[in-house]
Amino acid sequence: MFNKSSLFLIFLVIVPIALSSDLFAKLEKTQEGKSILNTIMIQTKLNGVNSADSIKTVLNNSQRNNDSGLEKFEARAKVEKESCEADLKSLKESLNENISKKYAIGKTADSTELLKGRKSDYSRELQSEIDGFENYEKEITESQKAWGDFYESMRNSIKAAEENLGKIKELVSAHDPREVASTSFAQIKNKESAIAEIKSNLEYRYYDTLGMKPILTNLLQVVAKGITAPQYHKIMKTIDMIDNFLADRKNNLIEDNEYQSQYSQNLVNSIRDSAASTRNEKDIVDGLVTSLETRLGLLRTSRANAATLVDYARAVHDARDRICQNFEDTYYAHLRRYNNVRLAIAELSNAFDDEYREFTGFIQRKMIEKN
Repeated sequence: MFNKSSLFLIFLVIVPIALSSDLFAKLEKTQEGKSILNTIMIQTKLNGVNSADSIKTVLNNSQRNNDSGLEKFEARAKVEKESCEADLKSLKESLNENISKKYAIGKTADSTELLKGRKSDYSRELQSEIDGFENYEKEITESQKAWGDFYESMRNSIKAAEENLGKIKELVSAHDPREVASTSFAQIKNKESAIAEIKSNLEYRYYDTLGMKPILTNLLQVVAKGITAPQYHKIMKTIDMIDNFLADRKNNLIEDNEYQSQYSQNLVNSIRDSAASTRNEKDIVDGLVTSLETRLGLLRTSRANAATLVDYARAVHDARDRICQNFEDTYYAHLRRYNNVRLAIAELSNAFDDEYREFTGFIQRKMIEKN
């Protein structure tokens, strides 16, 4: 019976035959072959090589271990695939949700920006209205002042005309045929003095806004030439007509002044009320613009944060997708390795009976090389 030492010598003789075998080349050159070879070498070193059956037992155990490893690997792969699908679905939903939020915030920010622009434009329009009211009030004030100046000049003109007309009337009354008996020298002197005074008033001190100067001047000239009895009544009638005209003009002037004053005041009050209302509306609009500006600031920050969240969500999703893809690639590599080991063991088991001696020699040679 051969011992282990004699077996080593036999194996050394048949090594060249073993190395020429394609099957043994697979054991040396492929990853799966190396794995099987290492297993057999470990078992041989631990337990020795007693028979072909013992090596077949090692191969069968290796096949069972490989199948068991494949089964466990498939179970873990199934869990990992399900985890990948669930994670990618959840991360995709989260990414889409963040993208939707980002666009929703962006849309809200854009609409808020447009609204702020419209309200700002409206505020400027209201300010233009307020400025227009202020300018209009100034124009009314200036117009009222101009009217006041005109009113004072007309009132003074009417007053002066009435005073001068009254003096002329006194001169004419002195020629009333019912009362005149004789004309004294003193009366003549008084008449001349009165005429000179009236003439001086009309020429130098009378501001004629009403247009009465020519009428009063002509009337004074008639009186200065002397009044006959037939002329007296005509002149008095003329004086009464002028007096009535002045009275009517004065009454109309007073009425016009009251109307202009009341109209201007009502107009100013209306303008001031409108300006106050517009200012209140502008204050409301300006407050809204300020509120919109604050809201825009928050929306800009939210949009930036949303964009960051989208980037983070996309990065996490892509990282998980790469992990899953890498696992998928690794899965097929491992699956291929398990199947290749199974095929290699099966091929080795099928050829084992015919090449037992070559195979055992090959194993012993590899063990000597390791030592």
